[in-house]
Amino acid sequence: MNFYEMNLDFCKQSNFTEQKLSCLMEITHYLMTQLLEQRLSNEQSFKNYKELLLRHSVQRPPHSLAIFNLDDVKKIDNFI
Repeated sequence: MNFYEMNLDFCKQSNFTEQKLSCLMEITHYLMTQLLEQRLSNEQSFKNYKELLLRHSVQRPPHSLAIFNLDDVKKIDNFI
């Protein structure tokens, strides 16, 4: 099973809406691309992950949109 299939399966098991699925897929794709292209350390990569997840979990337009709720964040954090 590849990276994207695992993410998709997680989203389906979590009953994510299309918006949540799309957002999480984009976040994980971005992080993976960034990790490969910039050769980030584990610490920097994790910092970027936390920042992106928070940015999509708090309603503060135009800086962030609450796509994920607290339960979603917990599930995603356990998955990642």
